[in-house]
Amino acid sequence: MSDLLTSYAISNGLAPLDQQGAINPQAMPVSYDFKNNAVIEKDYWRDQAAGIIGAVQTVYVDNALNPNPIVFVFQGTNFRLRVPALSSGFFPVVAPTHLRVVVSTPADPALEFLQVIYLNVPMPLTVWGPVTVNVGNVNASFSPVVTPTIPAAAQTIAAGGVPQALFGANANRLALFVQNDVNEPEPLQLIFASGAIIQLLPGAIYANTAGTVSGEAMQIDAATTGHKFNAWEQ
Repeated sequence: MSDLLTSYAISNGLAPLDQQGAINPQAMPVSYDFKNNAVIEKDYWRDQAAGIIGAVQTVYVDNALNPNPIVFVFQGTNFRLRVPALSSGFFPVVAPTHLRVVVSTPADPALEFLQVIYLNVPMPLTVWGPVTVNVGNVNASFSPVVTPTIPAAAQTIAAGGVPQALFGANANRLALFVQNDVNEPEPLQLIFASGAIIQLLPGAIYANTAGTVSGEAMQIDAATTGHKFNAWEQ
């Protein structure tokens, strides 16, 4: 038995060119009849010689009506593609320049026309269709996720031009959200105990999360009594 290996010309990742050197993307649609057949073998060298398509890099398969997977084996490279049952998609393949393929799936009267498109351009793997998971008896434990209560805050300015308390100092603060009401015609000021002031225009939001949120006390102010805003900490 010889240990000598064989290589095959492929075109993966290349933009196909025609004889004049122009980019020449091609798609060759075919249909396979699995009404009475479970295995179909095709050699497309005549179609390639006629210029219908060059080297194949991607295959589109419409297996949406097939309750069974369908398998493609590309001769030469022996690249094997298995398309799940009841799904469709674009699948990158490694096929030799001379396209020969064996396609198999259980025969089914509803599969007289199973649509496949061979493309000479690279396409990202994209699959859509239902996914079914079958499980037996499962023993599992879990810890419930508890959503922290968001403390309520004043939603209007009690006295225009007079800073009012918003949040007390909180070293364990995880998140902070302050929004000036979009319908208010004037800015809202968020005042930190350190003296920093953030001015929020109508509809503007100030938000911070763990790692960046300040734990210091804060006040809120606007020029007009009754000015609306929304604020919470966590």
